[in-house]
Formats: sequence, structure tokens, C-alpha cells
Amino acid sequence: MTDGAHEAQVSRRTAVALGAGRARRMGSFAARLLCSAPDRIALVLFWTALVVSLTVLAGQFRPVVVAPSLIVVIIATWRLTPSERPATTPNVLGALAAVIAACAWLIMNVPYASRFVVVTRDPGFLTLQGLWLTTHASPQIPVGSALEAQDLIADAHVWTGAFPVFDGYLYAQGAKLLPGLLALGGWFTGPPGVLAGNLVIGAVGLLAVYAFSRRLVGPWWALLPMVALGASMPMIAFSRAAYTEPLTMCLVFAGLTMSWSAFETRTWWRHALAGAMIGATALARIDGPATAIGLVAGMGLVAAAPLAWRQRSRQQAALAAAGLGAAVMVLLGYVDLRWNSPGYLADLADELTLLTVALTATAVAALVLTLPRRWNPLRQLVLHRRSQLGWAAVAAVSLAAIVLLSRSWWLPGQHTDIGSAYAQVVGGLQEREGLAIDPSRSYDDWSVRWLAWYYGWPMVGLAGLFLHDRSGAPGGGLQVDFRQRRADGHRVALAGAE
Repeated sequence: MTDGAHEAQVSRRTAVALGAGRARRMGSFAARLLCSAPDRIALVLFWTALVVSLTVLAGQFRPVVVAPSLIVVIIATWRLTPSERPATTPNVLGALAAVIAACAWLIMNVPYASRFVVVTRDPGFLTLQGLWLTTHASPQIPVGSALEAQDLIADAHVWTGAFPVFDGYLYAQGAKLLPGLLALGGWFTGPPGVLAGNLVIGAVGLLAVYAFSRRLVGPWWALLPMVALGASMPMIAFSRAAYTEPLTMCLVFAGLTMSWSAFETRTWWRHALAGAMIGATALARIDGPATAIGLVAGMGLVAAAPLAWRQRSRQQAALAAAGLGAAVMVLLGYVDLRWNSPGYLADLADELTLLTVALTATAVAALVLTLPRRWNPLRQLVLHRRSQLGWAAVAAVSLAAIVLLSRSWWLPGQHTDIGSAYAQVVGGLQEREGLAIDPSRSYDDWSVRWLAWYYGWPMVGLAGLFLHDRSGAPGGGLQVDFRQRRADGHRVALAGAE
């Protein structure tokens, strides 16, 4: 073989090797990207929600403002993700199956998107707000001469429904995050995009459920809760119409995934981001701070459990980071309501005050439990008696189930004001169904029956068995497990909260 032929053969082999290496790298990148898709898609929704809320609050909800802002935010935060799952075959195929299932669920439900658009109550007025924001930069709607016209025309009456009037503007009730997200779809496809927008959010919510579930039970079993939720009546009904539940579910589960990853990696910024994601439910609902209460309470127990001060101080820092992130979002949600829905905020001021007091009290209680060393005997007792406490939790769950199931027999809910319009509706429904007429019935004693109506008795029974099992099982429920890290020899606290 001549030197020229030999060099050509070597060049061809080198090119083939380089091409194969490039293909492997591209395949590895694609596998990692697909594996992280459930986490990233839910995270993109959070950043989109933040941009939408801020631009709506500023009265600058325009494509020329939102689009570049969102691109900059996504690029700047691209690496702020939960810890990556290994790109193994089960993880990649499981993520692919989840994405395909979410897309199929979306395609199947789009033809049935609700067209309920009214001014009286949700979800109709939320859809109406989304339609308005499609072509307007601010959610405030000028009244114009409508109010003056009713004084000039005999028998004319102007009624604004869920849009109270203040200073010449209509202020639709409720937070503005969901209408703003729906309006994004309206920018692309007009009213059909607004009507079907919540189905996109619901599909992302299913992926968020899968992303968290796979960290608990693995990539294949995690498909089960995702599919079961997607096939349930409330998930389908609340996603076809403009309800806020799918959005809040997505934010909560995305935040739980980030929190789980924060405990795994011991990174403070993941705790802060998890708190912000869960606290962002206050941007969608006035009762959103309730989810922040659960986060602070759970992390407070985790921070209070370790005996060693070093471990406890690490968990205190995590609690502070998550609490601060949640507090910022809750405050932003309050500002949104104060500016864009003052009448709704005034009507529910008492309930919001109770939530605020509960959140503050929970944070104070968490600090009280985590700071002093005088709680060490109690911590030691809980550690030594964890088996007995587990059985006590089993008994408590069983007793609570019996009480809830039997409550309608011995303590019927009768908390409705008979003179109210709601009581008239209740009486009419009772008459139509052939039930005993009792307008005072509030039916809050039927809570388990409502769950069975939504999900079916098999699902309710399985959920009860799972809760029963996790309450008493070693490692179940809310616990702190101290595991030896071989890498650095330190003992770290890994928390798991159901």
C-alpha cells in the first residue's frame, strides 16, 4: 500500500470515529434532554407564570414585552433545575411515555374545551378575563358611559356580575395569573386558544405529577398516578374549563420535585426556588398561602428533628430559604389582588387574614421547635419510640376514616343560613332529587362521598390504604432519615413528606 493510500485510509477511519463519537454525544444529549423534559416543562411554566404576573401587574401585558422577557428569563435560569435523573434506558423511556401520554391526553380533550363564558361566576369570568387580556395590556376594564346610561333610560339596569366597579373601572374578581396564561394562547390562535389554554396547563400538570412520582417509585410505576389522575373526572372537567386547580397542582408538584432535589443535593437555592414555586399558588388563588403553610410546617418538622446542632442548623437554613421564597410569592399575590381585584380582596379579607395569621403562626412554631436545645430530650424520645408512634398514627388514621365515613349518620352538616340565596338553591335541588327538604343542609358531612363521586370508591379505598400503610411503615409518612454519605463521611438529613 502506498503512503498516500495509507493516509487516505487512516483519514477515513478517523472521520468515521469522529462521526461515531459525535453521534454518541448527540444521542447522549438527546437522552438527557428527554429524561429531564418533565422537570423542565413544569419549570418553564413557573417562569412563564412569573413573567405573566409581573407584566399584568405593571399594566404592560403585551407580546413585545412578554416574549423577550420570557426568553431572557428562561435562558438565564436554564441551569436552575432539579438534579438530573440518570439517562438510563428506563428513565428515558419512562419520560418519553409520560410526554406522549400528556400530549395524547391534550389532543383527546381539545375538542371538548369548555365554551362557558359568563360574567357571573367561575370559570366563565376567568375565561372572559383571558379574552380581554388577549387584546389589552391591563386587566382593568373602563366602564365608559354605561352607568350614566342607566340613569337616562327608563327601566334600564346595569349589572356587572363578578366585575365590581371602582373609580370608573371594572375589576374582575380573582388573581390574574390564569387569565394571563390563557391570553398567551389567544395571542397565537385567538379565542380558541383561550378556551383550550387550560388543557395545556393540565397536560403540564400531569407531567409535574410524573416528575415527582418517579423520584418516589421509579420511572415506570410513576406512570400509574399520572394516568389515573388524567383519567379522573375532576382533572378532565377542571382542565376543559378555566379553573385554577390544574395550575396550582402543577406549581405544587413542580415545587415538591425541586424540594426533593434540594434535600438530595443540599443546595440552598433549590430550597428557595421550591418555596417560590409552591408559594406561587398565591398568584393563581386567593387561598394560595395554604400551600405555603404546608411547606413551612413540613420543613419545620424536618429542621426540628435532628439531634446534632450542625445538622439542625443546615435544615434551619433550608427552612429559611424556602420560607423566604414562598413569602415573596405570597406577597406578590397579595399585591396583585390589592391592585387588580380590590373588591374581591375586601369581600374575602377575613379569610385571607386567617390564612396570613396561620402562615405566620406556623413559621413561628417552626422556629420555636428548631432553635432551642432543650427540645433534645423530646427529639430523643421520638427517635426511640418511632415504632410505637407509627402504630399510633395508624390508629389515628383509622379512627379519622371511621369518623368521616359515619359523620352523616350522627352529625349532619346544617350550617347554611336559611334566608340566603344559597339555601334556596339547596332546597330546589333537594326537591328535584326527591330528598327531604332541609335548606339548612350544608352537606359538609359528605366529604368522603364527594371524593368517591369524583374518583370512585376503589380510588378512595386505595388512597386510604396507602395513607394507613405510610403512617406506620418504617420510613413512611413524614420522617427524617439520617444516612451515612460515603463520599464525604458526613451524616445528612434527607426528608420525605407525603
